[in-house]
Amino acid sequence: MSENTRLEKTERWEDLIGRNTRSGTWHRLRHALWAGLVAFAFLLLNFFEPVDQVMWGVQSRFAEAEATQEFAYIGSDQDIADPYSPNRRQELAKLLRNLDQVGAEKIYVDFVFDQAAPQRYDEDLAAAVAQLEDRIVFIAETTNTIDGFGKITHSLPSIRGDATEVINPDKSDLLGFTWFMPSSEQFEGKSYQTLASALLENASEVPQTILVDYAIPVSELATLDYTQAMNGSDAQSVLGELQGRQVIVGPSRSNGDQTVRIPGSRDVPRGLVAIYAAESHIAGRTQYI
Repeated sequence: MSENTRLEKTERWEDLIGRNTRSGTWHRLRHALWAGLVAFAFLLLNFFEPVDQVMWGVQSRFAEAEATQEFAYIGSDQDIADPYSPNRRQELAKLLRNLDQVGAEKIYVDFVFDQAAPQRYDEDLAAAVAQLEDRIVFIAETTNTIDGFGKITHSLPSIRGDATEVINPDKSDLLGFTWFMPSSEQFEGKSYQTLASALLENASEVPQTILVDYAIPVSELATLDYTQAMNGSDAQSVLGELQGRQVIVGPSRSNGDQTVRIPGSRDVPRGLVAIYAAESHIAGRTQYI
């Protein structure tokens, strides 16, 4: 082979791969192939994720578990925080006093009072809140935003006073179910404890990520009608059951904006998901099969 022929072939090869192999066509093609393989691996993981979720849902439907006597949920069909219906704030104040009298361990208010009502109504509610001291907690509203940082809406300090605030973010997946709940999350540069974690304040070793298992039938969870609880109807049989319990007061399942899905049921108040998370941790359920 002549020297000219050898040089010509060498130049063709260098044109193909580049004189510096790190910038040549083959080097770029190799990077593209690796990127494609990595993307395909992630695609497989996402492809099988719904299958896992279906299996978890089946486990939840067929597993059997009993609820503890530690939690209860009181649901209202109305927006208690509506400033144009200020009498509802007086009704909530009355309910809080009832729960105080029967000895509820802690009360979580899942309504955001970010707008003022006429002064006398707000003052009545604020007085009932102050009477409970550290036994009442407000749940701030969180909203996902385009920038990914999220937004949080607080109740007015004039109503909330010194009461603690927690959050109960929507962590539902592509199928609409929530399988895991963080114990805390950052919003607007501040870390907030989640409702699920707050319910477990008496438990030990609460993990950063709390598994949510739905083995307990939703009908077995302690739920009460807001109007009955507020009016004290059948006080011995209704309110009497709340002694020593942690009680969430929030929207009922008829409020579609505040509900989520769980296996076997639609339109469940989001607060019940936090109760499921707490029940799961207490029962020692830490992973799905």
